[in-house]
Amino acid sequence: MNGVTFEGEVVRLTPEQGGRLSGPPTASEYPVTGFVPPSTIDNDLASFWRAGFKAGDWLRRNRLVAVRRKCWPQEIGPGSVVVITEGARTVAYFHVDEVQAADS
Repeated sequence: MNGVTFEGEVVRLTPEQGGRLSGPPTASEYPVTGFVPPSTIDNDLASFWRAGFKAGDWLRRNRLVAVRRKCWPQEIGPGSVVVITEGARTVAYFHVDEVQAADS
């Protein structure tokens, strides 16, 4: 899949914090949506493919691959946080450590 790859850690919210009621997803790879503040869920939601996930982990090294986005007013780089959403709800935060160029 072509796209910029972001390496980092994901912190999932517990159900008590407003995260997924069913807990972390069980698939090792799956699509997610998210945004980078100061953007919001209403004005700049992007699509990602999430990989490197181990079922049951609440904090884990992961990989996000950007699939599609409208237009971000800022670049995503080390230190950025991608807010991961499900519907209109924030379910996790992805802390970017590294950025890898798009596949050709």
